[in-house]
Amino acid sequence: MATVPTGKRWVLTNLIITHSGSINAASVYVWVSLNGTPLVAWYVLAPGSVFTLDCAQVLESGNQLQAWSDSVGLVAINASGVEMDL
Repeated sequence: MATVPTGKRWVLTNLIITHSGSINAASVYVWVSLNGTPLVAWYVLAPGSVFTLDCAQVLESGNQLQAWSDSVGLVAINASGVEMDL
């Protein structure tokens, strides 16, 4: 979870989610929300696969970016964008 700092605005432009498990690992479910609103909901990510999403989502001060997976240590997420002063 990440929270937009006071006096700032985030513009999320890209998400990359990876499953680093071996080919014999189980698929995992991933969930990403922006201030409680689902952006990626219960997406099934196969072992060794990558999910990408190009977007333009604005998060205001105090808003949160949250990511969840049903597996510990197999999933990584990278969120890219810009931070602006208000």
